[in-house]
Amino acid sequence: MTAPDRSESTAQASADESAISPYPREAYSWYVVGILMIVYVFSFMDRQILALLVDPIKADLDISDTQISYLGGFAFALFYTLFGIPIARMADSKNRKVIISAGLA
Repeated sequence: MTAPDRSESTAQASADESAISPYPREAYSWYVVGILMIVYVFSFMDRQILALLVDPIKADLDISDTQISYLGGFAFALFYTLFGIPIARMADSKNRKVIISAGLA
């Protein structure tokens, strides 16, 4: 009787592991990273455009520097303060795809 060929059993084990791998394929992972990067760039540009348009917005709405700072800084900080922890807890316990999709909408 001959010893079993280890290369065959190793190949079979790796084929079985790839069939039940919990991780997505590498190409799909990079695709998702690319999409999220594009979304982040648009989000960053959106915030920068608002900063560039401060003077026209102040003139149009006839508001002071303090009032525009409340709109730009305080409202942003308040949103992250109030919703950061609850959304993070939801991300730990719920479907992350739904949470990310809701954040992008």
